[in-house]
Amino acid sequence: MYKTLLVKQFREVIEVQLNRPEIQNAVNIQLCEDLLSSFQHDKKIYILRGNGKAFSSGGDLKYVYQNILEGKNSSKLGDLAKKTVYKLNSQKSILITMLDGYVMGIGGGLGLWAPIRIATENTKFAMPECKFGHVPDGGAGAFLARMPYNVGKYLGLSGDIIDGIELAHLGEADFLVESDSLNKITNEIENSHFLRDVGSIKEFLLQKYCQKHKTTYKPDHIRKVIFDSFNLQQIIDDTKHYDQNLSQRIQQNCPSAQNLFLEIIKMNNPPLSLKENLIIEQQTLDITFSSQDIKEGLHKLFKDKQYIPKWSNQTLKLKPTGRETYLD
Repeated sequence: MYKTLLVKQFREVIEVQLNRPEIQNAVNIQLCEDLLSSFQHDKKIYILRGNGKAFSSGGDLKYVYQNILEGKNSSKLGDLAKKTVYKLNSQKSILITMLDGYVMGIGGGLGLWAPIRIATENTKFAMPECKFGHVPDGGAGAFLARMPYNVGKYLGLSGDIIDGIELAHLGEADFLVESDSLNKITNEIENSHFLRDVGSIKEFLLQKYCQKHKTTYKPDHIRKVIFDSFNLQQIIDDTKHYDQNLSQRIQQNCPSAQNLFLEIIKMNNPPLSLKENLIIEQQTLDITFSSQDIKEGLHKLFKDKQYIPKWSNQTLKLKPTGRETYLD
């Protein structure tokens, strides 16, 4: 029935697996359309997970790059992905996301807005968009801004990866469980008549499977101070005295996208809603995809790993585009 999903229903529980394992469940137009079609039932419990070694590695960038090379408009995938994130997280059903493996880019949007988010020892979370000239999306402005210790700013500017333990201690995964337990959790939720509301499911996971209390997390307070600034150059300069490798990783990324990202983070204090963030991201999509920088970044990603992008250093500013919003 679905080209990019594996869907199984047992009573009120619908398990949906993203099924593009050969490319780490990268999000393309077909996957978005399949998700929109599969999430049609109110008052159900949806379990969303990835088939293979990733929840989702983010958008299908090869598709985006090919469209750019051919002079085609790539905004359809971005618009549809945002509509999908909004649909999954604004319905009346309960959404449980199992964040096993890579959770990146728009994959973070699919996974981190759910009321019940489960990370594992295999979770690898990153928002790497500034590496190739784009800005973290999927509502990332809100969930990165709300991360304590300025970790969200650090992740967005650097594109670095954190694990499931850190994601749980930062409050962006509700539970940390062993990956071997995911099938057992699914089966128990399917077969129990008592696990039919958010509170009961959370209590069940906390009492039987959660391993977070067995782990520790030590905040990096120096990094917190450095990333307190909204001035990119100041962050780079201060980071040089703290961690030169980190400073270099930040400098290698696209400065116009980084400055746009910092602007969005500033707008999320206090955090905007998911819908407000997605509307802003539609504007950033139009801005970054019309810039030469994204072509430079994707060229390095797919054509020449040794290539040093010639970033434009142009100043990109958010402004209403006046075009239709595709969320509803």
